[in-house]
Amino acid sequence: MVKSHSSAQGKGACRELLPALLGRRLKLRRSQLGMRPHIVASHLGVSPENYLTYETGQTLIPAEHLAELAQLLRVPMFYFFRDVPIADDKTVAPDSQRNPAFSVTTDADRIVALVRAFPKLDFKRQQHLLLLAGALVRDAAAV
Repeated sequence: MVKSHSSAQGKGACRELLPALLGRRLKLRRSQLGMRPHIVASHLGVSPENYLTYETGQTLIPAEHLAELAQLLRVPMFYFFRDVPIADDKTVAPDSQRNPAFSVTTDADRIVALVRAFPKLDFKRQQHLLLLAGALVRDAAAV
């Protein structure tokens, strides 16, 4: 029996592929730098087994770990998301027809919303967003 690809399946497939795509990018960059997995795991404060679930795509990498990994691996955080297919354009309403604040329900959806919005901003606004994100992270850590 051949499965049809409905809009819902397209969205789900993209969400299922995201951890695998991020994991491959992570493993590639770590390998390029000659770093061993247990060293990266130690830097993140996770077990080597847990870290390997990131590289194999079994677990979606938490955003705070992505930020740490970007620093450790000397890449911008968006390195992990560059050219990542998120969803079939036919399954997503145009930005003018939806309010992103109501459509982002999961961590992956929130990351996608940020990744899509960021390049639409001019450089000055991108810098402000990055400064704001950093301030919010520091504020959350202080609480």
